[in-house]
Amino acid sequence: MKFAPLLLIFVILVAGCIQETPSSTFSSSPSKTPEVASTQTPLKTSETPTQTKTHETPTPTTTTKVFYTPKLFIQPQNISVEIKLGESFMGKILITNKGNGTAHVNVTSTEHIHQITPRNLILKPQTSQNISFDILISNIGTYNATLVFTYEEGIIEVPVTIIVKPPLANLTNQSQIAPQNQTIEMNLTFTIPTYPMAKIITIPENLWSEMGIPVEAERRAYITNASVDELTKWYEQQMSEWKLEKDIGHHDPMQGVDFVWRLYKRNDYGAVLFFQSGPQIPKGSVFGIATGSWNIFENLTPAFEEHVEYTEEKPPFANLPELGEGAVTFEVSPIDFDAIERVEPLGRLNAPMGHVFPTEHGGFILKDPSSFYEIRAPADGIIIEIEFSPKSEEYRITIAHSRTFSSIFDHITKLSDSIAQLLAQQGYEFKPNTYRIKIPIKAGDVIGLVGGHPDVVVGFDWGVYDKEVTNNFIHPEKYDNKYLHATHFINYCSEDLKRKFLAKLPRTAEPVVGKIDYDQPGKLVGNWILEETTKSEAIEEWRKHLSFVYDYLDPTQIRIGIGGFLTPKPGTYAVYGNTPDPADVGIESGKVVYWLYGDPELNPDLPKITLIVELISEEKIKVEVFEGWINNPDFTENALYYTR
Repeated sequence: MKFAPLLLIFVILVAGCIQETPSSTFSSSPSKTPEVASTQTPLKTSETPTQTKTHETPTPTTTTKVFYTPKLFIQPQNISVEIKLGESFMGKILITNKGNGTAHVNVTSTEHIHQITPRNLILKPQTSQNISFDILISNIGTYNATLVFTYEEGIIEVPVTIIVKPPLANLTNQSQIAPQNQTIEMNLTFTIPTYPMAKIITIPENLWSEMGIPVEAERRAYITNASVDELTKWYEQQMSEWKLEKDIGHHDPMQGVDFVWRLYKRNDYGAVLFFQSGPQIPKGSVFGIATGSWNIFENLTPAFEEHVEYTEEKPPFANLPELGEGAVTFEVSPIDFDAIERVEPLGRLNAPMGHVFPTEHGGFILKDPSSFYEIRAPADGIIIEIEFSPKSEEYRITIAHSRTFSSIFDHITKLSDSIAQLLAQQGYEFKPNTYRIKIPIKAGDVIGLVGGHPDVVVGFDWGVYDKEVTNNFIHPEKYDNKYLHATHFINYCSEDLKRKFLAKLPRTAEPVVGKIDYDQPGKLVGNWILEETTKSEAIEEWRKHLSFVYDYLDPTQIRIGIGGFLTPKPGTYAVYGNTPDPADVGIESGKVVYWLYGDPELNPDLPKITLIVELISEEKIKVEVFEGWINNPDFTENALYYTR
């Protein structure tokens, strides 16, 4: 592909052509505490819920502990924004931890709020952090949105009121409008919004021709700090009502280049969107939007398509022919055996921190998480990605052992000196992003250090992904390559390594390495996603997840993972009486009641709640949660629907 000259053109043009995006201001006013009315009758203290039990679990008791708790304060407590149609808005909100414990905060939002930075942060006691976000709406009107802050003690919601007003003037010729960060309008019905805070640039005609876009189309190009992956996911939501006719992509870890070209159709209209990033493009990506009548788009093909000689591989895989295909055998332990307290199987739930679905990777718990340990490559391969999280000061490293077999190591405290020096020589400056690189390594090479911050994590993850393995989900198209092809590293170890790791694995039930795919057609067991969740959010938006599965160490025990929409206390819950088994619950079961309490190991401090659920169809359930354990609960207007 002829990427180098195109990228160079981008760089030459950007400096003189960028125009700043207009900004707005917002005002804050005191928030009101919502009133919650209970429609159910709570149990009295002396009452015990009646339930048919196959085997009974006593009410859990806990040893008295001294807890160091975070306490979050948000300023402003609610937000009001006025913007003009076509403009975007960037706001900030200050979050302060006034408690005596570290807060692990996840920031999410309802629709209309985008580009939240950072989404995940670790806030130490008596410290503050600014959160930035963007707003962009394509129609005039008043809208309500919510910023949601989830942490150990619960959830804080900040209401956002957005008023979108008409432009100052009604210009009859759209081309007269100043080329600001605006919406591309095809008519009053079909609009393609501009990515928030993108800046418009001018690109030459021959570049539009390379993209296959004719002069008759309405065209606009932009530059943004966002990655191609972020742009692609954002526009997948914006284009959800359009039909995707053609999708061309190029992911080249060796050159650090990402490219996506997509052709869409809606009624008699067509649109092309392309996104491109690379080492020569400063601070992010360049993208273009072209719209017009379908008859000028119908037979479009980018001029460079004939030069494409690769097979696109989505992470964690990479098209590296020199590595060959197939699984490899791990001959080297990534860490000294003496440092390992235990080996983690697949399937752990950690709902407050994002794992509402069973975790797709294994890992290790360290004997002394406060100490540092070297971590080594378990087999030959090529490092293709390094992701840095500045808040937790951790790295995640992806190693391609072959074109179809990869490892991911997460919670790495420090890169090895050799890797850090090589990246510095190549001009990499780590920020909250993923860097696609190519660093050959050999089995036993030190790639970094783990441990050293027990307040953040007590071990590290080792995920293994094999294209020859496909996990059983009812709708695999909603899952990424990691969930689809996840397996456990023990399955690929030499006999000596396997024996040593199994000796530190606490699970005894088959499969001893754990399980993540519990879906069964027509049954409650498995993973569920909040109705109307977009495809791009299906895996990443954990607050919209719900799972009816089993404990990852003792699979005889039912566990229910709840995200943040059903209850203000997301977490991993155990079931009083350990019944009914979700694998036995079908449409014929009608409404089913679960009395829940916090998982004794993972979330012992969660409150008691009552969950009712009913299968409406083979792939849809109705769910509602109530505070406390109550008898004879019924669905109210607050019930939510989840689908596979």
